[in-house]
Amino acid sequence: MRILHTSDWHLGVSLRDHPREAEHAAFLGWLTETVVAREVDVVLVAGDIFDTANPPSRALAQWYGWLATVIARRPGVRIVAIGGNHDSAARIDASAELLRSLSVHTVGGLQRGEAGAVEVADCVVPLCDAEGTIRAVVGAVPFLGALAVEEIEAVYARVCATMRAMAPPEAALLLMGHLFAVGARAGRRSGDSERMMAGGVEHVPVAVFPEDVAYTALGHLHLGQEPGPRVAYSGSPLPLSFSERDYVHRVLLVDLVPEPGARASARVEPVVIPRSVAVESWPHRHEAEALLPPAAAHQRVTMRPLVQPGAVGLPLVQIRLAPGATAVHKREIEEAAVGRDFRCLHVELNTERTVAAGQPAARLDELTPREVFEDEWGRRFPEEPLPAEVLAAFNEAVAAVAEEGA
Repeated sequence: MRILHTSDWHLGVSLRDHPREAEHAAFLGWLTETVVAREVDVVLVAGDIFDTANPPSRALAQWYGWLATVIARRPGVRIVAIGGNHDSAARIDASAELLRSLSVHTVGGLQRGEAGAVEVADCVVPLCDAEGTIRAVVGAVPFLGALAVEEIEAVYARVCATMRAMAPPEAALLLMGHLFAVGARAGRRSGDSERMMAGGVEHVPVAVFPEDVAYTALGHLHLGQEPGPRVAYSGSPLPLSFSERDYVHRVLLVDLVPEPGARASARVEPVVIPRSVAVESWPHRHEAEALLPPAAAHQRVTMRPLVQPGAVGLPLVQIRLAPGATAVHKREIEEAAVGRDFRCLHVELNTERTVAAGQPAARLDELTPREVFEDEWGRRFPEEPLPAEVLAAFNEAVAAVAEEGA
């Protein structure tokens, strides 16, 4: 059985008010061809299908349109998708019963029984081969909100127990989650695309995922990585902010390998997603100048060729100006960029502020509250790592302030 792991599509997202619909269409077309060409049996979508809880109609159309297309192109394919912190659990759950008739299993959120206990039965999905034999069982655990770490551990323990009871001795156990695993690396200054999450999902120990689980497919972080053995973030399929422009975007192919007298194991192969539109920051990282003087930026812009109106696939560019640049310089550069062979989405004036002694200057408006807090902690307590319980309390305070201002 071959499984494809993807996550964090953020359908409906924009970059500096520039819609990404065409880029998502290119990705979804590539994904369909990959599912067909690589003979994928199961697609796991580990949360943040949409960018907002109330996505625009075009984003909904892309999601349902892709489901219809991939099912038609690859008959028999199974799709398991969970809700992320950007998604509306209720919206995803509303169509769950209909989609299951099409072999699409979605879990937007966990329900609670009459006694208040979390119900996990809907999370456990058997994956069968063409003959109806269970080859794997997946525990599709969605974003768990503001639960404490102990509650999250209890949910995963119950899901794993249910999976073991359902799975034949040789079947693989798989997990899904949308959370921040301890040891993983978040993208720096990704704005709201990797939104802070209150509660235990912000720092879940990798030990939550048992050793008898062949593979855990995670979502939330846009940088593809492996925070632990048999645990992986696929990452997002396209850069969702300029800070993600250097990421290698990928999906992960997971082949289940039979093991004599034991449960099947997993063999993982990353597959790089081609980027349909370049995302650039001027100056580039390898250039000697960290920021562009206004005259140099203006010259670079005017040297670019003009293109026909309506040209598509143009690079998306931000231009970062050196200290001393003014709003007048910014406007002149924006006007000079009109009609050129790139889309100038942002001209950034420099308002640097050093956030910690000995650290490079950072733009305060690009820092998240957590980054400022971590920098200040490191300055005050350089020999003491930030305790998880302190970070959890800080996250809850920030979430409470955000709710008051909503």
